[in-house]
Amino acid sequence: MPENKLHPKSKWDSNYIFLIVATCASFPVFTYLIYKNYASGKTLIHASYFITLAGALSEYKRVVTWSTLLFTVLGSFAISLIVFIPAFAEHSRPEQLANGFTILFYCLFIMIVVCTKLKELSPKINETIILLQTIAIIYWTMNTDTLDFSSWVVDLIILIGFFLGLFALFQAFSYKPYTKTDKLLLSIWSSMVIFLIGFDNANKVLGIGQIENAKNTLHITILTAQYFVLGISSIYICSNLVMVFSLFAGRGKMTTKEYRKGINELKEMHASRVETRQLKRINAFTVLLFTTAIFTINYYFKLLPVNFLIWLVFILFSVIVFFYDKKLYKENEDEGRSGYYRNYKRFR
Repeated sequence: MPENKLHPKSKWDSNYIFLIVATCASFPVFTYLIYKNYASGKTLIHASYFITLAGALSEYKRVVTWSTLLFTVLGSFAISLIVFIPAFAEHSRPEQLANGFTILFYCLFIMIVVCTKLKELSPKINETIILLQTIAIIYWTMNTDTLDFSSWVVDLIILIGFFLGLFALFQAFSYKPYTKTDKLLLSIWSSMVIFLIGFDNANKVLGIGQIENAKNTLHITILTAQYFVLGISSIYICSNLVMVFSLFAGRGKMTTKEYRKGINELKEMHASRVETRQLKRINAFTVLLFTTAIFTINYYFKLLPVNFLIWLVFILFSVIVFFYDKKLYKENEDEGRSGYYRNYKRFR
């Protein structure tokens, strides 16, 4: 009996040992980068990097505890440090060290987050969210210069997306019951939309310049918001990429049984995140008119960057859906549907 009680304590002690070692190893490196930042007279690590990291950390904190967040950050930092020890020993240029180290740390952190919390980072979606995403991808396609429409691969993707988009619109304005295939297709469509818009947003934001060079307070505010959203979207770019392409990846050295089991688990993950509650037609028309009006105004007057506006609309409707479903939960609580609200903690 005493041994069983000691086991959790020894595990907790090992976690603390890891934290102490990782912190001690990270502190001198971080101090060295700060020293080089001032000694070189240049900005080696820009404010945009820390804001982007803050966005990713805030989204990760939504699904984990503070201790898990701290372990993941320090673990990523420690592994990045081990990889970069030869570069530090060779006394490479400070700019190269700072850029290489920060990029490696951020990418490694995102990979660990997605690989360990893929299911938790795949939020529930319903007809409102899917309709919103469908309208957003139409607006994005009208404004983007990222796609090369001369490529047959892009044409094929657009064709597939066109039919999936029509299917999503049909589901939003009809009361057709969901099948497992319907939920799988809608989940794949949602993942494709988030990946494409998120990837294009990352491509655009990384080319808009640094916050330190902003002209005025409004410009600083918009840049800060864009980099923060970039941090959030970077997690969803990777998680949705994994969810979509894992379905089509080759089985490699896996046996047929293992491969089928993995595919079935992925299909179940996709299907389980689609809510089957039907959207009222009046609500569907409201979403359609509201979002179309916002996107049309911005299309003609160019008030905000396209990707930034799309993500703002996503977040706004996430909040609206959250409170709307909270209201429905309270109304239906007496009918014994108490498990309904738990599926709507966060939409994005």
